[in-house]
Amino acid sequence: MFLQMSRSGNGMAFAILFLLAFNTLSSAADEEALYTFRSAPDCLDGRSPNSGVVFDNSGNLYGTANAGGAGFGVVFSLTPQPNGNWTEDVLYAFSGFDDGDAPSGVVFDKLGNLFGTTVYGGGAGTCTNGGCGTVFELTKVGSVWMKSTLYRFSGGKDGGVPLANLILDSHGNIYGTTSIGGAYGLGSVFALIRTQTGWTEKVIHSFAGGNDGSTPMAGLTFDNNGHLFGTTTMGGGPSNGGTLFMLARTGTAVRETILHRFTGSDGDGSVACSPLTFDEKGNLYGSTGGGGANFLGTVFRFSRTKSGIRETILLSFSGSGDGFGSCSGITVNATGDLYGTTFFGGPGGDGSAFALKNSGGTWTETILYSFSGLDGSGPLGSLVLDSAGNLYGTTALGGSNGMGAGNVFEVMP
Repeated sequence: MFLQMSRSGNGMAFAILFLLAFNTLSSAADEEALYTFRSAPDCLDGRSPNSGVVFDNSGNLYGTANAGGAGFGVVFSLTPQPNGNWTEDVLYAFSGFDDGDAPSGVVFDKLGNLFGTTVYGGGAGTCTNGGCGTVFELTKVGSVWMKSTLYRFSGGKDGGVPLANLILDSHGNIYGTTSIGGAYGLGSVFALIRTQTGWTEKVIHSFAGGNDGSTPMAGLTFDNNGHLFGTTTMGGGPSNGGTLFMLARTGTAVRETILHRFTGSDGDGSVACSPLTFDEKGNLYGSTGGGGANFLGTVFRFSRTKSGIRETILLSFSGSGDGFGSCSGITVNATGDLYGTTFFGGPGGDGSAFALKNSGGTWTETILYSFSGLDGSGPLGSLVLDSAGNLYGTTALGGSNGMGAGNVFEVMP
């Protein structure tokens, strides 16, 4: 089914394909809400952070809330204080329409500038909320962050409604996905190339549906050879479970290879909605929102073999025991342990943070923390690790104010 997360007044719609079921496990880590967002009528600090956070070199956290501020979302920072509290600052509040609406995550470049997308707004195209989305940059000038709109999507062949975080190559060029548009209207992979006069958008691949896949909701990942890897939530064949794809440059052309078509049957995942992560050995990890042994989603690994690429299902989610609906993707630490979140379920009923550890080829799941509403609800973005191995993320809903505005949390395994 489609779960529709919407915010009244702005019409922000974020669709994810999920199913339901139940079981039980217990928490094994401490959790702390670093910051809880206020709700209406006082939501100037933001509302519904659903794209995770990133660290700067000083240990401050940065992220986005897709609502609040002036009503159309904010970019925020959290700074740790000597007393253990964290202070939030709104770096930029979107005004909707031409400016952009509903930011979906940020990433740093080498100079400390922030880049991100807005799902809607920009003033171009016929998508809802004043446009089909934007790519923006925030640059710090003194103590003030200045925002520039680098590109406005039209929803046509250039793509539209970018739902995911961006990545940058070593030259500072930007890469991402759009969930609609492209040559066939089913989504695209795009690049923004930096030129002497500004930025030029180029569609690298347009998804055609069917065996090719459609509707990418997650961002992209580079391998060491500069190839791009990603997922689509739909298409891939009769099962319509999505795909795992690779884009490689051959001369001036870009060639797509479908590495896997998710079926949702025989234990395979379905609804491939997560970003992908490489470990040091070149294995590729991710999660699915559906499919698996219990039809509630999976954690998967793809490994290269002499004959090609092999999928291993490391975990099939059970429902109330460990949660379900995992689109956050997988975070890998230095020793190869895996971490992620589920949006639904778990013992607390409102999602979970989990770990998977490998011992002699057997993967064991531990529920690090289970959310129950007042401590947050619905973790959706990827987790990020600090140098001590603590995990940081966001919940799109819930929080101690009881108004469902979401929070930023730390889990200490």
